[in-house]
Amino acid sequence: MTKRPPICTALAFALLSRQNFQRPALRAECRPEGRRTQFLAFVLLLAVALASATWAQPNRPIYPVYEGYVLNEDGTAVLVFGYYNHNSVAVEIPAGEANGFDPGPANRGQPTVFEPGRQRNVCLIVLPENYEGNLAWTLSWAGQEQTTTERGGVDPLYLIENISLAYHRAKQIDTTTTERGVCVAPPPSPTGSEP
Repeated sequence: MTKRPPICTALAFALLSRQNFQRPALRAECRPEGRRTQFLAFVLLLAVALASATWAQPNRPIYPVYEGYVLNEDGTAVLVFGYYNHNSVAVEIPAGEANGFDPGPANRGQPTVFEPGRQRNVCLIVLPENYEGNLAWTLSWAGQEQTTTERGGVDPLYLIENISLAYHRAKQIDTTTTERGVCVAPPPSPTGSEP
């Protein structure tokens, strides 16, 4: 009896474990002329597996988004930020140089885990009365640096209308007790889901 090469043994196990294959097919595949075909099939399968593993790596950019701001009766403004993660998996970026605000401090309690897709209203920042500067959020990932608009802050173009979820979430924040200049987790959605 001839000894089967390892690839024939693996193929034999795979073929016999399926009910729709018969032993004659196994014998035909393990002949010397079938070994070349088996080897090419194995190489192709390995190439596909490696390509899909590389494709699944989170190597696409993450964009911070300045949603706008809400003015309160007490003169404070609540800036609303979100992000768009183009990866199919969550990505972690620690607060600091690669995930920070300008002007500083860079760490304002912003998210450090970025779920896939578009995430709205994830960071609400209460600014002091009559704040006039810009607060920009920068994220660096996959070799790309993305920053929110330079016209952020309290530019009239970014005033959030009172019909949006962001407006209602910002209005739920108690500006008398909330620390200024840090990210506050948004209150729960009234409907339990984002639009």
